[in-house]
Amino acid sequence: MSEMIQTPSRQIPMLNLELSRPPHAGFQLGYWSRAMSRRAFTLVEVLIVVIILGILAAAIIPQFTEAADDARGNTAAIIVKSVQRQISVKKAKTGSWPTTVDATWFEGGVLPTNPLDPDATNIIQVANHGNNLHPGTKTIHPIGAFWYNCDNGVIRARVPAGANNAETIALYNTVNGCKITALNQTD
Repeated sequence: MSEMIQTPSRQIPMLNLELSRPPHAGFQLGYWSRAMSRRAFTLVEVLIVVIILGILAAAIIPQFTEAADDARGNTAAIIVKSVQRQISVKKAKTGSWPTTVDATWFEGGVLPTNPLDPDATNIIQVANHGNNLHPGTKTIHPIGAFWYNCDNGVIRARVPAGANNAETIALYNTVNGCKITALNQTD
């Protein structure tokens, strides 16, 4: 096993080990070890990463879109309450419902816009509809993003049409704080 090397002054034991190949020689290195030893990625590896990122994006982006839609709905609800408050203040001062919604009631002298309206209009349709609590047209319409009944002081925000009537009604109820059950409901 071991031999002795003789030198003029002493003897040094020498081990007879065969280290002609490393201990892992013959052992196949794993895929990732080989891939990391190269300095570039193959086209297949890049495509796999792109596909995985695409799948993740497809799962995450709709959640951000829904959050943005919810935020616009909440903002519209706040605007409706703000305008309703201004209308109530005017009634308290004058004793009757105002016949119009005036821009001077709001900061900057500008009527609020409906964040659900893709054209971002601030048109308020003023109507004399007796005791009606809701407009006949509940979806965004060129005649006004908002509806105001000057006979009873009710203001409503119109909403975009949903995929079906149930979605449109749900959004209308959320924005306006009401509980209608049909799009043609006016009271």
